[in-house]
Amino acid sequence: MRLISHTMASEPREEQDEKMAELVHHVKHQLRQKLQPDQKRKNSWSIYAAAAITLLAIGASLFLFKERNSPMITITPKEAIADIQPGSNKAILTLSDGKKIELSDKDLSVYAQSGVEIKQQKDGSIIYQLSNTSGASTTDMNSIEVPKGGQYKIILPDGTKVWLNSASTLRYPAAFGSVSRTMEMTGEAFFAIAPNKNFPFKVVASGQEVTALGTSFNINAYANEPAITTTLLEGKLKVEDKKANNMVIIHPGQQTRSRGGKLTVDNVNAADVMAWKDGLFVNNNASLEAVMRQIERWYDVTVDVKLPAGAGTFSGELPKNTPLTELLQSLEVATGIKLKLEGRRVTNR
Repeated sequence: MRLISHTMASEPREEQDEKMAELVHHVKHQLRQKLQPDQKRKNSWSIYAAAAITLLAIGASLFLFKERNSPMITITPKEAIADIQPGSNKAILTLSDGKKIELSDKDLSVYAQSGVEIKQQKDGSIIYQLSNTSGASTTDMNSIEVPKGGQYKIILPDGTKVWLNSASTLRYPAAFGSVSRTMEMTGEAFFAIAPNKNFPFKVVASGQEVTALGTSFNINAYANEPAITTTLLEGKLKVEDKKANNMVIIHPGQQTRSRGGKLTVDNVNAADVMAWKDGLFVNNNASLEAVMRQIERWYDVTVDVKLPAGAGTFSGELPKNTPLTELLQSLEVATGIKLKLEGRRVTNR
């Protein structure tokens, strides 16, 4: 956030519009009242996010890419175009008998049928409970699918909390928690595991098997990502890679990467990796290709952008509730790559 501080400490060298100069001064004054240097990061995210949107509105969006030393650039308002809003909470639950239930955080207080009960909580999360598992076969499977442009938080029958990112799925036994706690997933998910010594919690994803007891971790296993990553926030985690024929034990703040038949372990900022579930895009030295894939999944658009050779990496964060055109403006100013939105397609201009 160094660029926010730099912007607040500076004054415009030239200002043709006195009203704009007055607005800039007012915004800086308001931000000085809110920004506290000693706040913990997790408590300051919302303040920085608000500062990001405000500064973007007056043409100072470069703070988002804090590793760059480019001068501030004012964004000239463009002709109004049809914007695309960010994703929302939505998913489809498919029961073992094939019945599909659309899930959201709206207009769903209680659902009960075929031994399944769904209750909505005050925070918008859904508790999914099985009231009758006596007749369920260990081979009967339920699944939850989150489409592009969606995300979802669900509490499973054993008390485990799962946050599913866009374009992700979970498959698990209909009698989950009473006969097994092994599930399959694609895409990305964060797990806060409920302890159960009788049934270890296992997640199978793209040839990996992750085993946990009372722990919190994130798995990114999208098919179009260059590596499968598993990041541990709390507890202890065993990661087995069938393709690499390797197994490792990781501790909080560590991440495994599986790529090309190799399994490696790195130290990372786990809070940044898992920020997506709390409503933030956080990138640390990320490639533009990686950011474009995030945009495709969250905004449910097609990205067809030609990137220059040696585009490099950058770091930054932005609230996930940002309309797509604002995000594209930030990328354009920070990278110099001209972007445009045509319907649901992002291209060069």
